[in-house]
Amino acid sequence: MEAENGDFTVKGNYESKDEIGELTSSFNNMTNSLQAVFSTVQDSSQQVASASEQLSASAEQNSNASEHITLTVQELAVGSAKQMNTVEDSSRVIRDSQIILKQFLIILKK
Repeated sequence: MEAENGDFTVKGNYESKDEIGELTSSFNNMTNSLQAVFSTVQDSSQQVASASEQLSASAEQNSNASEHITLTVQELAVGSAKQMNTVEDSSRVIRDSQIILKQFLIILKK
């Protein structure tokens, strides 16, 4: 009755060489095998749970790294835009200086 309710620790204690004894021995072997299978399943479940936790932690680390990379790329884009504006401003100043220098040279030649 206990085995049918899931208690596979129960053992038969009828010892004889007749059919009932063989049945009892087979029942005991079956419950031992089932206990071994359940133990293996439980160990495997714990390993899967542990691996799942590790994967979850790795995924979180990857997510954090991706966020950091995204922020860095955004900062680089802003910095590049600022540098581009500075280069454009410098080019404008150089062009204006050339125009002024040409006008000055024209005035000096007169």
